[in-house]
Amino acid sequence: MNQQPPEPEHAQQVAAMPPVMDFFLTKRFPCAFLIVFMLTSSILFEVTLGSVPLLGLIAALLGTLLLTAVPAVFALALLGGGLKYTLQVAAIATLAIMFLSSASGLILLIFVGFFVVPTLLVTQRLQLPQQFQQASWLLLSSLFALVFITLWFSSDASSIKATVTLICEPLFANMLKNVPVGDAAALLQVQQLQSNIIFVFPGMLVFSLWLVWWWNILFARQTAHKYGFFHGDDTPMLHFAMPSHTVYVLLAAALFANIADGGLQYISINVLLVLASMYAVQGVAVVHLWLRSKGMSNSVVIMYVMLFFWVPIIPLFMIIGLLDIWFNFRRNMLSTTGET
Repeated sequence: MNQQPPEPEHAQQVAAMPPVMDFFLTKRFPCAFLIVFMLTSSILFEVTLGSVPLLGLIAALLGTLLLTAVPAVFALALLGGGLKYTLQVAAIATLAIMFLSSASGLILLIFVGFFVVPTLLVTQRLQLPQQFQQASWLLLSSLFALVFITLWFSSDASSIKATVTLICEPLFANMLKNVPVGDAAALLQVQQLQSNIIFVFPGMLVFSLWLVWWWNILFARQTAHKYGFFHGDDTPMLHFAMPSHTVYVLLAAALFANIADGGLQYISINVLLVLASMYAVQGVAVVHLWLRSKGMSNSVVIMYVMLFFWVPIIPLFMIIGLLDIWFNFRRNMLSTTGET
């Protein structure tokens, strides 16, 4: 008797999409409504529950989570419905946001520039074979450009650094007021902290956005794969690596951060911070995969706890990430789970 060939593994893992998820992702107006609700939920929760301390805190956290999950909705819509469908959803959502914000140019720039354009570009790239590395770099460079463009156009200040100074002033106003009168050392410490934050604020913002957006897109990829509508690059996150040419960008940024001044120095410092952070992510992926290949699951947990509570260890991971560019530590490590 002839034996039938087994079905492909991915076909056996396809699950039926929940009805609620199917309703919101496959229909233009419900999908756009969901996106607008997620974007405005923080304000809505503040108005309705802000007066109740505990509920207000929970609602604020929930609103923040919903806001940061918007890229995942766009990515899922693109993977399941295609580019034309997703652009139609984005257009409906944009009209709703124009109405709610009284056509605020800055809010529209943030929505289209940050939530729509980079998410669609990167998700489209991920649908091509062997584009995982390029997609992550495209997202990073897009967010970097968007952050600096937004800072440049969002204020009448003379420079990007001046704009960041205006943004940070309210954050440090209370700290400066609480400094004891006559305590010059404490005042100097607060002023130095403020100066340091102003110098690295754009870079910190870019890296934070990249982390949130990238994990959203990877979550959408995993979800689409589960329900059978993802066809593209399945590279696991633990194989994350920066393009090799970024080493030269890092060296150039370090050089200009030391010899330049003014706006060029400010941009170079933030490029250096962002790339160093990205190489730290690569180093974390290398160590995680190595520990997992050795069966040291508990050590993986300890590593992430140390990363969260002990900041001085981060440069070590950055060095490992840089060395991985040349030595490719992971080439002999077998990925056993294929997780993303």
